[in-house]
Amino acid sequence: MRSTLLLSIVGFFTVAANAASINKRTISSEVQVCIDQLNLVGPKMDNLQAFLNTFDTGETEYNMATGLKVYDFKKIVNAALETSGIACCAVSSPVFTDEEAPALLSIYQGITPRVQEYTQSYIAKYPSFIEIPLMSSIYKAHFMYANEFSDTLGGCLVSRSPSAQSDAFTAEMNLIRAAYDEAHTVYSNIPEA
Repeated sequence: MRSTLLLSIVGFFTVAANAASINKRTISSEVQVCIDQLNLVGPKMDNLQAFLNTFDTGETEYNMATGLKVYDFKKIVNAALETSGIACCAVSSPVFTDEEAPALLSIYQGITPRVQEYTQSYIAKYPSFIEIPLMSSIYKAHFMYANEFSDTLGGCLVSRSPSAQSDAFTAEMNLIRAAYDEAHTVYSNIPEA
């Protein structure tokens, strides 16, 4: 009885190990780099959002110093988007595998609400943020570049996605683009100093 149980347990772990090994092989090293870089984007946006939230709670007062700190967070977000785009566009395979596409889509879908949240935070803070016209101009440029980096990233994901996921990738890309476009439009209306 005990030996049967032991054999069952050993068998289970052998199957699990084989499944993990197969899973590992179905994601190419190039796509794994893309996944790793994509996984870094969300946390960078979370850090930016957390700092933006400090204005709402009264912990932070908006001035040139804190405006520059916002800009530093934004640069980090843009760099993460750009690096992800470079990594994902470097994938030589014309189409992601059935294992790669869902993994990438899941991460990409996690980025969309973060973009929407932090761009809406900027829009809500527009009356305060335009008090320093220089910083407002910098933010406007950020949204333009973020959109470009996001489009590059999204374009490479869409172009390599299997037909089953193509519409889903495209939908996420369009939502992200719309969020950046809206924020860029708002910050394009900066009053003359």
